[in-house]
Amino acid sequence: MTNVDDKGFDKLKLKRTNNKSITYMESPKSISDAPEKFDWDAFERKSEVVAVDPGKVVEDEVVEGEVIKLSKYEVVVNISGKGVGSIPSSEFRYNPDLKVGDRVEVCIESAEDKNGQIVLSHSKARSLKSWNRVNEAFKNDEIVRGFIKSRAGGGMEVEIFGLKAFLPQSQIDFKPIHNYYQLVGTTMDFKIVKINHEFHNIVVSHKRVLEGEEPDNGISIEDVSVGQTLTGRVRNIREFGVFIDLGGFDGMVHRSNLSWKSFNDPREIVSVWDQVKVVVLGIKEGKIELGMKQLTPDPWSTIENDYPIGTNVDAKISNIVDYGVFAELPSGIVGLIHNNELQWGGKTSKEELKKGDSIKVQIINIDIEKKQLSLSRDKITSSEFLETHPIGHLTSATVIQSKKQVTVDIDGIRTNIVDDNSLMRYTLTEGSTTQVLIKGLTKNGISCSIQEYEKQLIERTAKQIHPGDVIEAEVAHILNDAVIIKSNDICGIIPKNELSVNPVSDIFKEVFVGETIRVVYLECRDGKLIFGKKYLDNTDIYPKELYDLGVDNLLKQMSITHNCFIGHSNGNGFVNNLYVYYPGQERGEDYGNLLLDPVTGRNIGVSAPKQLSDKEGFFVVSLQLANKGYREEKHCPFIFNVVPNYSFEEKENPYAKDVELAYKTLTSPKANTALANLLEEVGQNMYSSKGRMFFELLQNADDASSANGVSLKVQSKGDYLIITHDGFAFSKNDFDSITSAAKSTKSSNKKKTGYKGIGFKSVFTNSDAVFIKSGGYSFAFDKSNPDYSDFETFYYTVNDLKTDQEKIEFRNKFAKEYREFNMVDDIPWQLLPIQKSEFPKDISRGDFTSPRNNVAIALRMDPSKINEYLNDIEEVLSTPQFVLFLRNTKRIQLVRDGVITTISKAISNDRIQVKTSAQNDSKDVFYKLISGGAVGVSNDEFIKASVPIEKVEIINKRGEKELIFIPLHDDGTKGERIPGIPNRIPSSDQTEITFAVPINADGKIEPISTRANSFFAYLPMDEARFHLPFYVNADFILMSNREGIQCDNPWNYFLFYHIGRKILDWVTTYATPEQPDYLKLLPKEKFNESDSSLRALSGFFNKGFLNSLEEVPFILGDDNCLHTQDDILIDETGLSGIIGVPAFREMLGARKHLPHSGIDSSPLKATIFSKITKVTFENLMPVLARRTEIIKTELSKLNSNTLTSFFNWVSTNSQECKSLIPNLPILNFDGIWYSEAEFKILNNHIISSEKVKPVKGILEKLGFLCSENEIDTHPLSNSISVPSDKDVFELISKANFSPLSFQEREMLFTQLCSFTGVGEAKIKEIAIFKNCNGVLRPLKDMTKYSATLPIWLHEYMLTNAESNFTTEKYSVSPEQIFPNIIEPHLTELVSKTDVLDVYAVFKSSWKNSMTTSLINNSEVDANSLLSIIEESDASTKQTYVKNLNSLELSSTSSYSKGSREYRVLQLCAATPYLSCLIKDKITIDGKPLKEFSIKDSITFTVDRTTVILSLSKVVPTFSESSTLCTILSHFSEIQSIEAIFNSEEETKNNVKNRLCTYLECCNYPTLSPEQFAFFALYEKEKGHVNFEYNLSSYIKVNDQKAFVNIIDFFYQKNLDVVLKWVLESRSITYPINLNGLYINSDDYTLATERVPTYISLWANSEEKISFLVKLGVHNDDGDEISRRKSFKSCLNEDIWNISSYSVINKFLAWVKESFQLPICDPNQVNVLRSLFLKRGIDVKRNVDDFKPSYEWNDERYRAWKKQHSFSILIYNGELPYRGVYENKLIFTGKESDYFYSPNNKTLYINGEKDIAPIMSSVYSDSNIPFTKDDWNAIFMISVDSVKDLNQENQNLKARIAELERENNETHREGKETDRGDKSKEEQAEINRQLRIRAKSFLQCRGFDVSQWDANSGGPDVERKIIDPNGNYVNVAIRSASGKKVHLSASSFEMLVNDKNNILIIEDSNGIHSVDFQELFGNNANVNLIFDANQTPLEYFVALARFFKYIKNTDFVIENPTYSAYDEIKTFGLDVKNEGTVIIDNSENDI
Repeated sequence: MTNVDDKGFDKLKLKRTNNKSITYMESPKSISDAPEKFDWDAFERKSEVVAVDPGKVVEDEVVEGEVIKLSKYEVVVNISGKGVGSIPSSEFRYNPDLKVGDRVEVCIESAEDKNGQIVLSHSKARSLKSWNRVNEAFKNDEIVRGFIKSRAGGGMEVEIFGLKAFLPQSQIDFKPIHNYYQLVGTTMDFKIVKINHEFHNIVVSHKRVLEGEEPDNGISIEDVSVGQTLTGRVRNIREFGVFIDLGGFDGMVHRSNLSWKSFNDPREIVSVWDQVKVVVLGIKEGKIELGMKQLTPDPWSTIENDYPIGTNVDAKISNIVDYGVFAELPSGIVGLIHNNELQWGGKTSKEELKKGDSIKVQIINIDIEKKQLSLSRDKITSSEFLETHPIGHLTSATVIQSKKQVTVDIDGIRTNIVDDNSLMRYTLTEGSTTQVLIKGLTKNGISCSIQEYEKQLIERTAKQIHPGDVIEAEVAHILNDAVIIKSNDICGIIPKNELSVNPVSDIFKEVFVGETIRVVYLECRDGKLIFGKKYLDNTDIYPKELYDLGVDNLLKQMSITHNCFIGHSNGNGFVNNLYVYYPGQERGEDYGNLLLDPVTGRNIGVSAPKQLSDKEGFFVVSLQLANKGYREEKHCPFIFNVVPNYSFEEKENPYAKDVELAYKTLTSPKANTALANLLEEVGQNMYSSKGRMFFELLQNADDASSANGVSLKVQSKGDYLIITHDGFAFSKNDFDSITSAAKSTKSSNKKKTGYKGIGFKSVFTNSDAVFIKSGGYSFAFDKSNPDYSDFETFYYTVNDLKTDQEKIEFRNKFAKEYREFNMVDDIPWQLLPIQKSEFPKDISRGDFTSPRNNVAIALRMDPSKINEYLNDIEEVLSTPQFVLFLRNTKRIQLVRDGVITTISKAISNDRIQVKTSAQNDSKDVFYKLISGGAVGVSNDEFIKASVPIEKVEIINKRGEKELIFIPLHDDGTKGERIPGIPNRIPSSDQTEITFAVPINADGKIEPISTRANSFFAYLPMDEARFHLPFYVNADFILMSNREGIQCDNPWNYFLFYHIGRKILDWVTTYATPEQPDYLKLLPKEKFNESDSSLRALSGFFNKGFLNSLEEVPFILGDDNCLHTQDDILIDETGLSGIIGVPAFREMLGARKHLPHSGIDSSPLKATIFSKITKVTFENLMPVLARRTEIIKTELSKLNSNTLTSFFNWVSTNSQECKSLIPNLPILNFDGIWYSEAEFKILNNHIISSEKVKPVKGILEKLGFLCSENEIDTHPLSNSISVPSDKDVFELISKANFSPLSFQEREMLFTQLCSFTGVGEAKIKEIAIFKNCNGVLRPLKDMTKYSATLPIWLHEYMLTNAESNFTTEKYSVSPEQIFPNIIEPHLTELVSKTDVLDVYAVFKSSWKNSMTTSLINNSEVDANSLLSIIEESDASTKQTYVKNLNSLELSSTSSYSKGSREYRVLQLCAATPYLSCLIKDKITIDGKPLKEFSIKDSITFTVDRTTVILSLSKVVPTFSESSTLCTILSHFSEIQSIEAIFNSEEETKNNVKNRLCTYLECCNYPTLSPEQFAFFALYEKEKGHVNFEYNLSSYIKVNDQKAFVNIIDFFYQKNLDVVLKWVLESRSITYPINLNGLYINSDDYTLATERVPTYISLWANSEEKISFLVKLGVHNDDGDEISRRKSFKSCLNEDIWNISSYSVINKFLAWVKESFQLPICDPNQVNVLRSLFLKRGIDVKRNVDDFKPSYEWNDERYRAWKKQHSFSILIYNGELPYRGVYENKLIFTGKESDYFYSPNNKTLYINGEKDIAPIMSSVYSDSNIPFTKDDWNAIFMISVDSVKDLNQENQNLKARIAELERENNETHREGKETDRGDKSKEEQAEINRQLRIRAKSFLQCRGFDVSQWDANSGGPDVERKIIDPNGNYVNVAIRSASGKKVHLSASSFEMLVNDKNNILIIEDSNGIHSVDFQELFGNNANVNLIFDANQTPLEYFVALARFFKYIKNTDFVIENPTYSAYDEIKTFGLDVKNEGTVIIDNSENDI
C-alpha cells in the first residue's frame, strides 16, 4: 500500500477533536470513551438490515419502516409489528421528495421513550449502513465516487456514502494544484487508503486512482501539430474554457469549441479529472488551442436529413422568453417555439412550462444559412386531439365551470358550450361529466355542443317514462316563467302555471334552487319534458274551522280587537296597508297593528265599495267578510270587503305621521350627545363580526314570521346591501321599537328571541344611511341629512321653535352644547326616521320595492364594506347548522355575482333536513332534533338545582305586575333584581332545552367535532369555553357581544344544571344497535372548574351530569337492556369478542354485563365513567389464573376455529397473557392434554417437532414420551415457553445410550447435529460413542483409533469399530491430541501414570501453564515435578515458590545437593526476586527467618527529606541470634545464597506494634524524643491529614523538660513542618499551646500573650526563634505588633482594615490594660471608634458630659416653649460621647450636632453651627418629639421680613445687572460664589487644576486613571476610570466652597442610577469623595431650579404627577411679578432644551 502523506489528516483530526465534533458508531460520550479495539464482526452483525421479528424490539437494530405522517417538524414511521416512532424532519433534508408511504431504514435507539413511543434514528441507520459500505470498499480496494464539500486544513473535505472523509492535498494529483477552491462542489473518484476506527476518520486518495491512468500521448510539446488527436485529462474549468492536461503539458478548449449543444456552464459538458479526446486547433507562442466538438459532426450539416419539416420530435426546454420558448433537439440544435405556435385550446400555456421540461414539437421551418430553427407546439396538440376526438362525434367532457357560462375540459382542452337554448346546461355542476358533440376546431380551441346529447337523453327518457308517473327531482334553475329540474339523466321543465293550484305571483317564493320536490310527468312538448307540481300539492294551508269564523273572530287571529282601520285607497278598487285606528283619545293595545295574514304573512288588501273605489288617499274604514264559498274556492279565509258607507272620512297618512313624530322625539342636545356616543360604542363593540350582525337581522326576521315560516334574502346592488324577508310587515309597535334605543319587542312576546332593540341598530355601524320599506312605512335613517350639520336648524325643527325669543332661550339653555356641537357626531341619527316617498335609483326597483317582500332594508355603505359583509355571510352559510334552532326560518338566500346560494330547512317529526344549494350544486345535511323537555321555571325547581335565585312578583314603574328573578345570598338575604334577563323568561312557567345532532344518509348519528361550537341561543355562538358532541339550544343569557354565555348569571346556572341532567335522557333515545355511535354523544370529561371565571357555571353542569350518570341507565348491554355504570363491564382485552360474551362472563364469574356488541363502547373508557368496571389484562389475568378449571371447561366447548382464534388472541397478547399461557391445555401426550406448566413438571416428555419426528422411535426406546401434536404449527409456538432445540438436546444428552446399537446411536447423533442453537462443541460433549475400553465417552475427549499411540491413551481413543467418517469428523484429530486431550485431562492422566512419562512424550508441546496446574496436586511426585520446574520459565518457578507453604530448616540437620531443600534454595538464589520470595517461606528451628535478620535503623522520607531513627532506641526489645551462621554453612556452595539470608530493616508497621506493646508493658511512660519522632513520622509518611487519634493514648509529653527536648530534637532534624502538624492535634495534651504566642515583644504584649520562660530560655539564637515562628509563634515583626506600635505612637495610618473579632478583642484588651484611661488623643480615638463600629459596639452619651450648656435664648423659641414640655440647650461644639468596653471607659470623643435625651426631654444642640438647618434635620427624626410645624413656629419669617428681603432682592438684581454689563459673561453651574472678576481663561485654569487634584486623589486610592487626560474635558468623566475591582466608573467633580453643590440633570441622573459612580467634592476640608446617595438621602432639602420661561409647562405637569404623593414637596413661585431668568442665568441654566436633549458639561461647569 502506498504511503500517504497524512499531515493534513493529523490537522483535521486535531481540529475535530478540539471541537468535539467526531461521529462515533457507538456514540461514546467523549474521545476517552472510544473503545481501544473495535469488534467489526459484532458491528457488521448490528448493521445488517434484518427481517422484522414481530413484537420484539431490539435496540440498535436497523429495520425498515413505512412513513405514515409528514409534518414540518417530524416524520412518523411505522415499524410493522413493533410500533410507531417519530424522527426529526431534519434527518431527511437530503430527500425533499419524501412522502407518505415511502419505506425508509431506521435504527431503533430505544424501545420506549417517556411517551411510550419507540425512539428511532434515520441518520444513525444511514451511518451504520454507510460504514459497512466504506469498510467493504476499503477491504476490496474499490474506486468510490465522492463529492468535494470544502477546503479543510491541508486538503479537502469529501463526502462518500454520506460520511465525511479527508483528502490530503498530496493525494489529489501528481502535479501541484494551484487553485483548490475550484474543486469544491465537484465529484471525482477516490480510493480509501486509511480508516481510523477509533475516531471514525476516513482518508481517501485521488492520486491512487490516477496511478497508471495518466494520459501518455508519447510526445512532447515540441512534437504537437495542428490536427492531431490527443487524449488528456480535465485539469481546470473556467467560465471561458477548459484546461486539459496532455501528459507533461497543457492545452485549452475554449467554451465555443466544447460542444455543438447549448450550455450555460462548461461543467455541464465536462468535470474535473474527466479523460477526454481533443483535437489540436492551433499553437501560438507555446499555447495550444484545442477543440472537442470538432471530433463530432456539425448537426446543422445533417439537420434536413435528420429532421425534415413536419417531423415530430421530443425536445427539452432550454430557455423561456417573452416572445416564446427555446427548445433543444437531441442533436443539440436549439429552435424557437413562438408564442403563436406554443399552445392551442389551452392545452399547454407558457406559464405551465419550466426550464428542463421535455416537450413534443414539430419542425415547421429550417434556415441553415442563419442557423435558425422554427418549431410548433400548436400543430402537435391540435392534430393529436383530432386523432382521438373526430369532428361530428360525441365525446366525454368534464364540467369545470357552471356559473353563467358552462366551460368543459376535453383531455386538457377547455372550451365553452355554445347552446343558449339548452335546458341541460342548467343542470350541469362543476366536476360532473357529460357528453358533447365536436363541431369543429377554432384557433383557440374547440366548438362543441350538448344539444345532441340532450336530444338523445330526452328521446330515451320519453320511451321509459309515461304521463302520470311521479318522480323526485331537484330544482336546478329558476327562470321567470318556468323551473328547470333534474333527476339522474332526466332534465325537464315545470311551467309557472303548473307550480300551484293558487295563482303564482312570485315563482321564487314557490321553490328554490337545490330543493327536492315531487313532480308528475305530463308530456314531451317541443323536444322538452314537461312536468307539473300543482297536482301533488293542492292541500289547503288554512285550517277548515277558520272559514266558519265571523269577522271579529278572524280579526282576533291577527291580534286585532277593534274593527276600525285607516287604509290607503289607490283608486283601483282596493284598499291596502290597513292600520288599526281608534277615533277617540283612548287607544287599545292593538292600535297601529296591521291587517296581515297570520299564516302567510302577506299584507291583506280589501275590496273597496263603489263610493271609495275611485278615490286616492287614506280613509277610515271598517271590514266585513266575503262569502264563505268564495273564500273556500280561493283557498283563503282572510278575504274582506270594506263596509259600504255614504261618506268615508279622509285622514293624513298614519305611517308618515308616525315617522314625523318619531323624528321630533329626541329634543335635548345634552341627551342626544350621550345617546349618539352610546350608539357609536354599541355599533363598534356589540358584535365581533359582520356575520354576527347578519344573525341579528336573521333573528329579527325569524321573530316576524307568520305561521307558514319566513324566507330571507341578502343581496347587493351598487352601494347598497339589501336584506328582504316575507315575515310580518312593521306594525306601529315595531316602528316604535326600531326608532328607540332601549325599547324592544322581545319583552312583549314570549315567543320572540329578540326584535329591533338596540342590537338592531348595531347593524347600522358601517353604513351612512339605512332605507326601510315595510307595509305602509317608507323611511330612512340618513347620516348625511344636512339638518344634522346645523345645531339651530335641527333643534329648532324638532322642538317646533317658531319665535326668536323661543330660539334665544333654547340656545342660552344649551349654550355649552351649542358651543361644542360636533354636527352629526352629536346626533343619534340611527333613531331619527325620515319619511321617504321615493328611494335611491339603485333600490327603487327590484326586490327592495317588490310587494312580495313585507320587510326590505337597504344599508348604504362603501363597496369594500359590502364585500366584507358578503364574505362573512358566505362563511356563515358554509356552516348551515346555524338554522337548526331558528323557530320559523325556512329559507335563506344570498345572491352574489349572479349566483344564488340557498339554505333551506325542512322538519319532519324529529328529523331536520338542511339543504345548501348554489348554482347547480346542492348538498343535504340531516339532523336529529329532540326536545329535552320542558323545564319548570319555579322556585321549587331552583331549590332542586341548588341555584341561588328566586322568582318574585313586583309592581314595575308603569304600575304593572311583573315577575323577576332576584339572587339569594349566602347569609340568607335577598338581593335586587338580576339584570339582563328578559321578562319573558321569568314570566314563563317553563323553558325548553333542545338538542340536535347530525345524521348521515343511513340515519346514523354523527357527533360533531371538538372544533365546532355546541351552544345556541336560537343562533350559534362563538362559545369555545364549553364543548359538547352535539348542539344544544336554550334561553341563555349572553354576553354583550352575543358570542358567549354569561358565566356569572344564575339563570345560566339553572340551564347548565338541567342540560347536564337531560343529556342522558336524550342520548338514551338513540340507545339501539342501529345507532352504534350513540355513546359518542356523551361528554368525555367534566367542564373546566379550574378557571375561576368558569367555575360556578361549569360546576352546575357537572353536578347535573354526574348525578344523572349515577342514576340513569344509559348503556345498552349484551342483554339488549339499558344499564347504569355500576352494572357494566368494559372488556379492554378483546377476549369477549373472540370467545363470545357468555363464555367470557363465565370465565370471569361476572354478573355484570358487557356493552352490546353492536355499539361502539370506546367512549366509556373516559375517566368520567369511573363507576364502570374495566377489564384489563392486569386485572383479568389474576382472575383467570384462579379459574383454570373453568377456563378448560369453557375452552372445551369451543369449536376448532374459535379455539384457534382464542390461541391467536393469546399469541397476539402474549406479553399480557404470559401468566395465563402456562396453564392453557396445548400439548397432547398419549391422548392426555397438558398445559405448559404441567408439561414442565413431566419427566422424559419431549414436544414433537420437525426435528424430533425422525428419531421419535429411538427416543421412545430410550424411555422418552413424545407429543402427538407438533409445536411448530401451534399459534402459541412463539409465545409459550417450550423447550428449545438446545433444551431438548440437553435432555436427550443425559440419557443412557447403552441400549442402542451403533447404527441407532449414529442416526440419533446425526439428527441431534441439526438442532438449532446446538453448536459443534455441544455435539462433541455427548457420551454416545465407545472408547477402546468399551466405555461411552464424548467425542471431544477421543481421537480416532491408532495402534501407535501409548496404551495409557486408550481411555481417549475410539474403538476401531466405531471409527468412521461421522465420528472422526467430530473427534479429536491426531494433531490436536495434546491441546484437546492431554491438556484438559492432565490431572486424570498423572493420577494413573508418572508425570515424567507424559512430559517425555509431549515435551515439545508442553506448556508452563500445565506445570503450574500440577504444583498443588498431591498425587504428583514432588521430585518429578521439581525436575520439570527446573526446566520451566521464570514465571513458573515464581509460582512454584509462591505456592510453597514453607521451607523448614534445622540448625541440627545437614543437607546434600540432591535434597529438596538444597535444590529449592539453589533455584531461588539464582534470581533476586525468588530470593526475596523464599525469605518469607524459610523457618529456622520453627522461627521465621526475619527474626534473625533485622537492621538497627528505621528510615523515613518526608517532604523529600530522609530521616533515620535508631530501632533500638525506639523499641529496646529487639535482639539478634547466632543461629543464622550455622545454617549458612550447609549451603555455602550455592552462589548468591547471601541474598536470601541477608539482614534488612524491620517494617514500620511491626515497629509501631512492638513500640505500642512496649509502652503498654511500661505503663505508658513519658516518650523519648526518638519515640515521639517515630510516631510523628510514621503518621506523616502515611499521608494522614490529621494525627491518628488511636495513637494519642501512647503519647505523653506533658513534662516541660521532655517537651523542650522534643522541640530541640525536631529542631536538630529540621522537622518544623512535622512538629507543627503534630502540635495541631487536639487529641494530645502539651504543656503549652505555642500557636499565637509572642516572643521578644514584651513592650507590646500582655504576660498571657507571651511564650513561657522555659521556651524562651531554649530559644537562645535567631535560628531557634525562627524555628518557633514556623511553629506559629509571633515575633515583633508581625502585623499586630506593627498596629500596636502605631497606636502607641498616636499615628493615623491606613493599617486598621481588620475583620476578625478575636483580633479586635485582643487589641482592646491590650489597650485596656496598657494605657492611662480614658484615651483622648484624636488619632487613637478614631482608631478605637472604628474598631467599635466593626465590633458593633455603640458609644454612649452622658448628659453630665454636656456641661456647661445653656438653654437657647431665642424669643421665638421661648414663645414656642410655653406650649411644649421640651427644652433646647446649647453646647459649644460637637457633642461628647464615651467609648466603654467591658464596663470600663476606654476613650472619649466628640461628634454629631444634636442629641436628644428622652429622660429629661432635652435636646442638646451644637452652638457653633446655624441652628435652623440642624433643627430641620431634627424634625425629620421620628424618635424626637419635634415636628415640622414646631420648626415653622420657630423659624418661619414674618410678612414684614419678606418685604425687607424683597427689597434686598431688588437691590441684588440691580447689582447683578451692573456686573453683567461689566463682565458680559454667562456663569454656569458648579460654584456659588461670584465669578465676575475672573476671565474665561482664568476660570478654565481653575477647573483644570481641580481635575488634576481629583485625578491624583483617585490614583492614590487604587483607581486606574491612565485613560483620563485631566488637562482637558468637563467635570463629568465617563468610562475612562477603572476602580480597584476592575470595573469602569463614572466620576463627577464639583467645587463646594459655598457649601452647596450644583449638578446638572445629566450628572444627577448618572450618580443616582449607579451607586458605584463617584462624586468628588473640593471644599474647605480639601478634596474628598462623597457617597452621593447617602448625601442626597441625608439632606432634608434638595432644590431644583427652573426658569418657567425656558421650560415647557408640560414638563412641570409631569413632575407634579410624580411628586404629588410625596409629603413636604412644594412648587414655590417667588415674586410672581417678574421672571427668575436673571438669577437662573447666574448658575448657567439659561440654555433651554428642546424635547429631552441632555445638556453636557463643559470645562466651566465645575
